[in-house]
Amino acid sequence: MDRVLKLLALFFIFFLNMPVHAQSVDHSPAQELFEEVDLAKFYIENQIADDMAEKKHRLMLQPSPVRFQAFLMSMPKLGSFSLVYDAFALWTDQQFVVQDKGAVINHSAFLGLHEGPVLGVYLSDAVAHQLKNYSVGTELEIYAVHIYNYSGGPRLVVLGVTPVKDSQ
Repeated sequence: MDRVLKLLALFFIFFLNMPVHAQSVDHSPAQELFEEVDLAKFYIENQIADDMAEKKHRLMLQPSPVRFQAFLMSMPKLGSFSLVYDAFALWTDQQFVVQDKGAVINHSAFLGLHEGPVLGVYLSDAVAHQLKNYSVGTELEIYAVHIYNYSGGPRLVVLGVTPVKDSQ
């Protein structure tokens, strides 16, 4: 697991500091590192107990890389999200990745399926700028880190996106 976290940290640094115009690709090393999930099943599998939801508790998780296809349901919105840094600090030394390497998690957006769950997600500044090149309804391949579960389902930090072919 330590190797996966180190690879994730390197990927995190890469994606958060990369040029924001990603190209659509059929296969990349990132696809091997990020576990492909079905968004509808992932949403159902990552619900928290009703009593936790009523108390607005979160189930903090060791960060895990996931990828899936979803539609952009809202444009990025600027905000302050210190909980992201706290979540990374709980499990690893990865807090340095987001704070000391210039990565800033300062936006949120909604991603989802047309007839299925819609998730609120955190975005890096670079990903937020990249998403401004797309319109609501664009289908994207999402590369994210799952950091906790809450009453709205899984909470993710999006590290990168690429358009699904023929979607834009």
